[in-house]
Amino acid sequence: MNGQEFLLVILSLASHAYGLGAAHPSSASSPSPYMAPKDFNYDGRIVGGEVTTILSYPFQVSVQHQGSHICGGSILAANIILTAAHCLEFPKAVKQYRIRAGSSSHSQGGQIMGIRRILIHEAYNLNDVNCDVALMLLSGNLSFSRQVRAIDLPRPGAQVPSRSKLFVSGWGLTSETGAISPTLNHVAVQLLDQGECAESYRYIADITPQMFCAGLPDGGKDSCQGDSGGPLISYVEASPSTAAIRPKQTANSSIITTATRPIQYGIVSFGVGCAQKGYPGVYAKVAALRSWIDAKMKLLTKSS
Repeated sequence: MNGQEFLLVILSLASHAYGLGAAHPSSASSPSPYMAPKDFNYDGRIVGGEVTTILSYPFQVSVQHQGSHICGGSILAANIILTAAHCLEFPKAVKQYRIRAGSSSHSQGGQIMGIRRILIHEAYNLNDVNCDVALMLLSGNLSFSRQVRAIDLPRPGAQVPSRSKLFVSGWGLTSETGAISPTLNHVAVQLLDQGECAESYRYIADITPQMFCAGLPDGGKDSCQGDSGGPLISYVEASPSTAAIRPKQTANSSIITTATRPIQYGIVSFGVGCAQKGYPGVYAKVAALRSWIDAKMKLLTKSS
């Protein structure tokens, strides 16, 4: 079976097609503090979240295939995007892909950028979805602004915060049988026990050290199809001793000095349905994949 068929069981590439509006490139401006998500009532979006704005998630991008939104992604540098390997079924057909950055809509506004090269983790296998990570080298540099920024990553081996809110954002289905959202949504979830998650998925997939599970024990809040490849983040205190570092950036990067800063701990990977009780969302663990990300970023930087 192909990637889309397999991922009907898990968080698959969305099959909904949407017309895309014209791009409106953002101009660079002085950085300002992130608009961290506020507490909100959990009802009926992303599944179980609510509408948000790109100002809260300026590192979020829409990954598009032949003009349609299929997945999320995140900005690591002005010309490098992090996403899930399962999102890129045709890695050699780079001209079929593009990204939209800097817009709360996946179909209009912001900056459109083509893809020059795609790298997928060598250990990735669709049958077990392990090492579900990929990098995309853009055809040019994004212009950084309040709406377009790079995300920090955790240090290799860092643990996902167990007591902090974790936020997932994207344009995915707002219900398991619904449609892709035209505007960016987000939801707050929590880290779940690795052993319990492995037990839940024992007949479906192995939960490896390169994965972790997040959601709510009773379900109701989760990422869904179309959110795949997007970031799961938490906020940490911004200080010299912070447990996170940013990959080397280009000269076009913005420097952020705020009391807290977002760190991307996960990449939306797979699950059974969306927000189902007993089947939390499974995420690629960025800290466990950090050495691969760093090595491939260096390779892409040299080739750009």
